[in-house]
Amino acid sequence: MGTLHRNALLLLIAHGLRVSSGFAVAVALGRSYGAEGLGMFGLFSALYLIAFTGAGSGLKPLLSRDIARSPERASAYFTHSLLLGLGLSLLLALLLGLGAQVLDVLSLRYGLCMLLLWVAVGVKAHILEGLFTAYERQLLPALASLLDGLLKLAGVGWAILSRQPLEGAIMAVIAARLGSAVLLFEGARRQLRIRWTALDSSLLHQIIRTYWVFAVISTASILFWQLPILLLGAFTTPIQAGHFYAAQRFFDALILIALSYTTSLQPALSKLYPAQMISFTELCHHTARVLALLLLPIVIGGILAAEPILMTLYGPEFADTVPLLRLWLGVLFFNSWNLIQANALVAAGLERLDMIANLLSLGLLAVLGIVLTPLYGPLGAASAVLIGIAFFFVVEYSFLRRHLFQWQLRKLVPIPLLLANGVLTLNLWTALSKGLSSIPFLMAIGAVSYGIPLGVWAFIQITRYSRWLIP
Repeated sequence: MGTLHRNALLLLIAHGLRVSSGFAVAVALGRSYGAEGLGMFGLFSALYLIAFTGAGSGLKPLLSRDIARSPERASAYFTHSLLLGLGLSLLLALLLGLGAQVLDVLSLRYGLCMLLLWVAVGVKAHILEGLFTAYERQLLPALASLLDGLLKLAGVGWAILSRQPLEGAIMAVIAARLGSAVLLFEGARRQLRIRWTALDSSLLHQIIRTYWVFAVISTASILFWQLPILLLGAFTTPIQAGHFYAAQRFFDALILIALSYTTSLQPALSKLYPAQMISFTELCHHTARVLALLLLPIVIGGILAAEPILMTLYGPEFADTVPLLRLWLGVLFFNSWNLIQANALVAAGLERLDMIANLLSLGLLAVLGIVLTPLYGPLGAASAVLIGIAFFFVVEYSFLRRHLFQWQLRKLVPIPLLLANGVLTLNLWTALSKGLSSIPFLMAIGAVSYGIPLGVWAFIQITRYSRWLIP
């Protein structure tokens, strides 16, 4: 198996464990603390993600690209990136926490202290993951995600069973992330021989000059995903924010399929550009084809079976979440394509174009969110996200077509894939119209309708382009 597919599988496992445990936590919190408690957790998570991503997440693609090109400077890059990321993220967390208290968006005890601690731990773990991505070693991050997930489930389970307030569950989540960060740091020290280095002002300035573009991209991206729930917190109630967050967690869990594959794609694309543009283009098409194979049946099945899925997992209190889940599955479809386009632009050194696309789509989302959220609540916020992500796709594709390549539709959605999804849609719609809403039964129908005719074709597609992957 080529490096790309091996790393994609490990990243899928890593992200899957983390997101699956996060999804399970959301379901448990929704059932134990109700929609209001889940909404408060969602608002707190949004503040964490904005602070953490705004300062720390932009360093991960920078490390992945630059260390892959100059591995002898890995320790210096790590030292300077960690200091920069921690300083900026803690400052952002402080400002956001104070702003949330002033605006009365969040009313948790010790909320500011928990936010600062969570951000510091998250940034360190994220930068360490960037190191392993640069070296194309994903086994230890997968193990760290397993540890994170197990500790998170155990801690939140203890908080619920012992009837702790919501703050106790949040501290359990933070402690789990701390455990995974310690494991990653020890692994980087022993496996990658990472050491602390003396400060070098010239290297720090070099990182900042490149980093700010990635930081703007990451901040705009995370604001795009977290601004709607913050607007709901400001204009509506935590209960409505809870319905929105419940639907968004499905998206967070499913997008990891595309995220895992495209994250391991970027180092391969960086090595192909610009000398092997034909291979560069074909690898992007291959990735899009594989993601269509994996995600189209999930989107179709989720849209058709949204109501039984939500009633089974969250219960009748979350009936209003059904239309929100359908909109979020539409977001999943567009965003999977966007991840490929963004990675192609960054690999070609065109990250500023990706930044422009992020800022334009964020601006549109902000305008739509401010207008639609007070009028239509969670439905308006989710509609704003769907329109914004579709606009982002159009803008990025215009940049991609002008500077790199043009998508060829016949290579992306083959006829066997269309036929299999048509059969899947017909069978699921027939079953649901007859009142057959058991989730295991619907999954079995989906597997038979879609999986059997495409088994051989899928195997060919996944292995066909291994000659372009770095061994």
